[in-house]
Amino acid sequence: MEPDPEVLPPPTPDLLPDALVGYWRIQWMELWSQENVETLGPAFLRLNRDGTGEVSFLCVEGWLDCEPTQRDGMPAADFSWEGSDDGDTRCGRGWFRLTEVKDAIVGRFFFHRGDNSAFRAHRVEANAVPKRERKRSRRRPSRG
Repeated sequence: MEPDPEVLPPPTPDLLPDALVGYWRIQWMELWSQENVETLGPAFLRLNRDGTGEVSFLCVEGWLDCEPTQRDGMPAADFSWEGSDDGDTRCGRGWFRLTEVKDAIVGRFFFHRGDNSAFRAHRVEANAVPKRERKRSRRRPSRG
């Protein structure tokens, strides 16, 4: 799934600070086990300098539109996202910020009119996030 270039505005060069740009491996989410978070492979965020990005966890694959900000005195971004959850169209919002721990971010991911979950991620090299392949069709696990 690719973002629709007729709907999205052109990217802004150098919108996100270098400290946020790159690949981030999601290592924990508040609502789901790591096994479920990695249903389709390694869960990650990819953040580009122009404020665009990609997210993949559970059966969710989405595109990010980030706006830089500060949270708790640290570089951060608020974002909206659109994509799919096991083939169904989904969207939402969220935020993330750097932590005091080197190469780590924390944040919260919101599904529009649905679940929301805190997450933690750490920076990884691009080749540490292999292209995800669908292992099996599986609905996002419930919280309960």
